Amino acid sequence: MNQVIPASVADDEFFGPVVEVPDGFKKAVGVVQVAMGQLGFLHRKIYNVLLANAYEGLGQGTTQFTIPVAILAEFAGFNSRDYQMVYDHCRELMQTEVQTIDFDDKSKGKRKRRKRGGTTLIADFDVIEGGTVQYGFSRKMAGILHEPEQYIWMTLSAQNRFDSKYELSLFENCIRYIGTGSTGFKDVSEWRELLGANEPTYDEFKRLNSLVLKPATKGVNEKSGILIQPEFERERRKVARIRFGVAENPQPSLLDYKNHSVIRATDAYEQARAIGVEDVVIIHFFETKGEQYVAEAIEYMNAKKPKDKAAYLAHTLRAGYGEKTPDERRTVAEAKERAKLLRAKREAEAAAEQGRQEIVARFKAHQEARFEELADDRSDIEIAELGAAVMGALPDMPQYRRRWRELGQKYTALDMDKLTDSTIYRYVRLEGLKRWGEKTDIDQEAFIKANLS
Repeated sequence: MNQVIPASVADDEFFGPVVEVPDGFKKAVGVVQVAMGQLGFLHRKIYNVLLANAYEGLGQGTTQFTIPVAILAEFAGFNSRDYQMVYDHCRELMQTEVQTIDFDDKSKGKRKRRKRGGTTLIADFDVIEGGTVQYGFSRKMAGILHEPEQYIWMTLSAQNRFDSKYELSLFENCIRYIGTGSTGFKDVSEWRELLGANEPTYDEFKRLNSLVLKPATKGVNEKSGILIQPEFERERRKVARIRFGVAENPQPSLLDYKNHSVIRATDAYEQARAIGVEDVVIIHFFETKGEQYVAEAIEYMNAKKPKDKAAYLAHTLRAGYGEKTPDERRTVAEAKERAKLLRAKREAEAAAEQGRQEIVARFKAHQEARFEELADDRSDIEIAELGAAVMGALPDMPQYRRRWRELGQKYTALDMDKLTDSTIYRYVRLEGLKRWGEKTDIDQEAFIKANLS
């Protein structure tokens, strides 16, 4: 009978702390097992950079890619002039077989079937004199790799934190299950294959545990954005299967793929991508130097106005051109703050002026409608009295008074297309509102107060 034992129960063989881990294996449809046992730590790091560089293209159906050796070297951590080493590692990646296993395939009928297949890590490559690597993936491998949580977002920045291939491999094989909470049980032999711990030294579980599993799990928990908790299943007192519970680290540092989403939402990232700088390059300098560094490099590049902006910016980022001293940054920040305050003041003044104009227009429209309403109810005597009052209110200018007399002091005879008549009408309206209206008809402040209350 199989027995599942929490890791903390057998401290002599495994390690804690106790965590209730749900069995989410049925939710994990596919598992990719990469035969990396014969390959080293640098192989993994190089491959992760190749994947990160290819990610956007993989999503668009591209399978052939190019990356400068200088960028590959910087991100993977080796001497960029050692072209033979680059060639040797790429050749070994091309020769490395990848076994694919689907434990829940339903392609033929409803019954679940185990489907197995294979490909290689990369399908082809060329190391070109002058400093570039061209490489490609098989169609099958390209489809497998375009899963961001599994291979891309999580490895590029994380890989340099790890000190061994066991840490990196365990991290890669656990983070894909962050959404389900568990890797599901796998045979000890499968875990050895995944971690590249195939040497006879690890045939005895206690040695595998003490030399590989314990230090690798400790490294993942201390250096990454996830926490993993092992459980194991025994058969006849021997550990036969292992699974890891996977949860997000509650510390402030987030999972790398989430950090990358935040980076991609920044103005600096969008500006760099708009001129053609590779995603992998921008992400790297955001993580190693910070957003301000990238923004300053873009500012420096824009000031130089180069023909090839993408190449110039990539070189600027690597060389540190445009990076400001603390005093320069303080001066720039103060200037930006002053500009921000001035802009806010001008915007406030413009908004206030617009508001004032809108109120004036509303008040004028109210006065026009109100005068017509009041005048309709007036007697002929009241209209005649209004005409006389307007004569006294008109400006002391001959053309206005002469025109008003010509019309017999009747406002209904005014021709509003004429400037003189339209001016006279304003005095007619004002005098009428004074005589027959209320305070809100002649006092703009009273009108505003009445309409806001």
